[in-house]
Amino acid sequence: MSDDAGTMGDAFRSAANRSEEEQLAGIDAYLAHMISLGYDKIEGPIMQMAKSTVLPGKRDEMLDILRNFRPIVEPEQGALMFGYFPDIDDPDVIHCIQVYEDWDALCDHMREPRYMQYVDPIMAIAAPGSPEYSYGSCLFMHRGTGQKS
Repeated sequence: MSDDAGTMGDAFRSAANRSEEEQLAGIDAYLAHMISLGYDKIEGPIMQMAKSTVLPGKRDEMLDILRNFRPIVEPEQGALMFGYFPDIDDPDVIHCIQVYEDWDALCDHMREPRYMQYVDPIMAIAAPGSPEYSYGSCLFMHRGTGQKS
């Protein structure tokens, strides 16, 4: 499932310079669109992946903004994995991979008001058309120990 017209990327881009209430209304409209496509019927973990392209020379500024998300995400119920990965080949691209235990956990994350304060600074340095989102259901997920053998 990928980012189409009327997408999360559109909702995120249109949220810039709007009130929190207007931002949440945009997110709710997108969630309703996702429900119409059957995303709420996905059983088990659901992945949201974002590819963000920043304006040339703005990578470090974007990374500084994204580092602020860690204390917001860590206590989120239902967030199984959340990480930002700067692209190795393209210095203007940052990938975000998020895995939630189910549809409700993803919705709770997307409606988290503490994220709204970052919309304007992110969109000020994002390239046109960014971010791009895609979603996936989980075939299986390995939760490693982080220990090398």
